[in-house]
Amino acid sequence: MCLMAPLRIVAIEAGSCLVQVGDHTERVTTLPLADAELAEGDWLLVAGSMAIRRLEPDQAGLVTEAFERAHGSSDQEARDP
Repeated sequence: MCLMAPLRIVAIEAGSCLVQVGDHTERVTTLPLADAELAEGDWLLVAGSMAIRRLEPDQAGLVTEAFERAHGSSDQEARDP
């Protein structure tokens, strides 16, 4: 099973970006979003190592909130897009 999560972009590279995952960063491909204008600070819906779509900050907050309710997490930083 693959879990999708909203993650914030911390750096943009050709065809990929670095996103914040807890206290570290991970590289994800942005090739499925080739036509999207992405910038540092943007939120992405990520599945595995692939960006699925760009999210507005309020959308990222709602997805994160639902995930936390389902899994009992209380990470304030993840809720604060």
